[in-house]
Amino acid sequence: MPLYGGRGLLLGWLTFTNRATDDLAGLVSWIKPTKPLTKYYPGGFTNESVALGCRYDTNQVWGLTNTLPT
Repeated sequence: MPLYGGRGLLLGWLTFTNRATDDLAGLVSWIKPTKPLTKYYPGGFTNESVALGCRYDTNQVWGLTNTLPT
């Protein structure tokens, strides 16, 4: 994904699975270029992080059979 006017980026590969601990995982790199006149992080930065995610299923509401007021 291009960031900062096409000079920075967020890049990575995510693996989608069906495991008990996670449903997606991968290494992601975030790069912000040097821009001396910007307020935050004028020297830029590079970060590498592990991305993890789980499936969110809105159909599984535990123990509720009628949520409408009577």
